[in-house]
Amino acid sequence: MSDQNDADEPRDKPPGTAAKVTAIALAAVAAAALMVATFSSYWAIELPSAGIGLGLRGQTACVGGACETTSYAELAAQPDAEGAFRSLYWFGWITTGAAWLGAAMLVVSALLVAVGRMFYRPMTPTTLALLALGVALITGCVFVALARPVGTVGWAFWVFGVGVVLGLLAAQRLARFKPGDPYWDNPPPVTDDPDRW
Repeated sequence: MSDQNDADEPRDKPPGTAAKVTAIALAAVAAAALMVATFSSYWAIELPSAGIGLGLRGQTACVGGACETTSYAELAAQPDAEGAFRSLYWFGWITTGAAWLGAAMLVVSALLVAVGRMFYRPMTPTTLALLALGVALITGCVFVALARPVGTVGWAFWVFGVGVVLGLLAAQRLARFKPGDPYWDNPPPVTDDPDRW
């Protein structure tokens, strides 16, 4: 009798209001950090003058108070261009797109959780956020490794790293608010009858 009662009780307690507010706040901070990082020109900084910074989509050179940004496509098209600019171009855009998608899905997930409309089929936005942030983490690290000969890793990469880690944590916390899936949470009993398989 006690086994039957245990089976009817939910296994996990639903998260409360504090958990919801925490998850939404983490998603907001992560999305903001990702957007700041992707628009920054300081993923790598030239030393010792720090006059040249590499961003995800171009190189920024500052002389005095004037700064000029040149895209990697333009740099790669120059006759004496290094081959690294082509790699920076592709990895920069992949990182940018993945970070933007991850940030967007975190915001969408947070809004859906706030209004109580999170869904699980065909795919939760938190799952898409996790996938996008995983891609962004890998390509962002490759981008910085390619840009490392410029001098030193800039502050934008560290902001990006914080954003990715907080985003992964926020996506996992927000996923707890999706409604139950009857086929997963309450599967039909196992039977030997092949007509009910």
